[in-house]
Amino acid sequence: MLSSLRPVFAPPGVFVRHLHFHEYQSMNLLHHQFHVDAVPKCFYARNSNEVEDYARRLGGGDVVVKAQVLGGGRGRGHFKENGFQGGVHIASSPSEARIVAEQMLNKSLVTRQTGLSGRTCKGVLLCEKLPIVAEKYFAIMLDRGLGGPVMVMSKHGGMSIEEVAIEHPDAVTKIPIDVTTGLTTRQAEEAVEHLGFNGDPSAMATLKGLYRTFVGADCTMLEVNPLAELEDGRIMV
Repeated sequence: MLSSLRPVFAPPGVFVRHLHFHEYQSMNLLHHQFHVDAVPKCFYARNSNEVEDYARRLGGGDVVVKAQVLGGGRGRGHFKENGFQGGVHIASSPSEARIVAEQMLNKSLVTRQTGLSGRTCKGVLLCEKLPIVAEKYFAIMLDRGLGGPVMVMSKHGGMSIEEVAIEHPDAVTKIPIDVTTGLTTRQAEEAVEHLGFNGDPSAMATLKGLYRTFVGADCTMLEVNPLAELEDGRIMV
């Protein structure tokens, strides 16, 4: 979700450290450090015993089990050692969550971004299963051509922005942000309208929180895909 570069503008010859955040790290950063409320209840587990315990703490019903590797397209990937399909699964009980996680943990997930060798899944993220009615795409990225951040959004989420641009070329909207003024209320309103949230104040607060995180964590890119709309109108990252 988050890619970070510290500092964003480094003088020539200065060593620059590139950081990429796992999903569970991004969730923790958003919620605890930058106080973004629209984060689902999640737990990070490193072994199958933790998976079963956390699944019970999430209510013992449906949970989403997500392999934690740095690479997009996890849902369509496969694990190299056992052929297990998909790095994102829904489990209906703690015991099923354990079985699913055992197929992922310490295995190499191969996706369109990892290369044929894949990347080792050292942990899984367990999240509450939410009643999602729509999936959107939202990102803030540093545009070096413009010399500042740009919001990129689409009503078509759940797929890569490259796929969206090919399949729905008119559905991607970009809004540049002036770093001297930051994300204005007017721009947040415009983004909410483009995303189809109809001026929802909680949606505006979430977008402002995401921009606050982008700046505060010195990100070069912050991507939420999907940005989910729930049955009750709330949005979740």
